This record gives sequence, C-alpha cells and structure tokens, in this order.
Amino acid sequence: MTKHLYLIIISTFLFGFVSGVIIFLSSNTGKEGDGSITSSSNETSIVVTMYGGCSRDGEGLCPTYRIADDGSYTFIAPSATNPTQQFKGSLTTAERTALMQKLGKTDFVNAQKTVFTGECPVNVDGIAYRYDIETAYTQYAFDSCKQNIESIDLFTTLNSYFETFTNRDLLKNNARKY
Repeated sequence: MTKHLYLIIISTFLFGFVSGVIIFLSSNTGKEGDGSITSSSNETSIVVTMYGGCSRDGEGLCPTYRIADDGSYTFIAPSATNPTQQFKGSLTTAERTALMQKLGKTDFVNAQKTVFTGECPVNVDGIAYRYDIETAYTQYAFDSCKQNIESIDLFTTLNSYFETFTNRDLLKNNARKY
C-alpha cells in the first residue's frame, strides 16, 4: 500500500511540475512588447538557433551560431558523437560589411509586429529559426514561426549562414551536414 502512495505522490508532483512549466512558458514568451529588451552593451551580437526536424532525427541536436560585433563567429554543430562540437572563425570583410548594412536597414520594431500566418514547418518535421539580435543597447527576439520575417533580407542572410558555416567548418572535418 505504501508503494502505491509514493507512486501517486511522485506522479502528482511530476504532472504539476510539467503543467507549471508549460503554463509559464506559454504565458511568458512572445509578449516582450515591441520585442526590444534594454541591454547593457553597445556591441552588436547575433545568435541564431535552428530547431524542428533536426531535433527529431533521433539525436535531438540542432546547430546554432553566434556572430560578434567584429565578425567573429562560433558555430555549434552538435552530433551524436560530439554534442559540444564548436567551430570558430570570422566572416570575410565583404560578408561582415553586407551583414552590417542589412542590420542597419532592417526595421526591427515593425518586423516584430508582423504575424506568421502559415503552418510552421516544424509541424511537418521541417526547420524553423530563432533569432536573438542585440544592437545599440537593444535586444530583439524573433521566431520564424511567430513573425512573418521570411521575406526580410537580413533573416534570409542569417539563415544562409548555417550552410556557409557548415561548408567552412564541418565539411573540412567530414562531420554531419544539416
């Protein structure tokens, strides 16, 4: 009888915990006002994370990268054999210049207000992207399944960097290509 009581208590706790996490995340994400968050840094930083089908292939691993103000990047391309596989490099001068121009031309506030109305690709085992962009003391968060940003040149370029970094870094080491 005691064994069943412990099982009920543990099950109730786990159900409550999972429910609480789901409720917290659903009510505390995507409601950042105009999408800007005050930052203490004047440096530009871009973090892009791929999610969706790459996490459902049995390994649960999707690549991510960060581009710093000086054009240096860290590309994390986990694999089943090495979940912390990191590559560091720098954008070419032309790539960095083009990226900075696109950053300057992008209207982040209006892009944040758009709404994605299609079916999110992750619903059919596709790929979607999360973007955290910090520039001039302001941070913006975007999700390709929440905002209609696919036609904005900056985000198209940021998506293409997954392929660029894969070709530069992973293929050199015969690693898995996403």
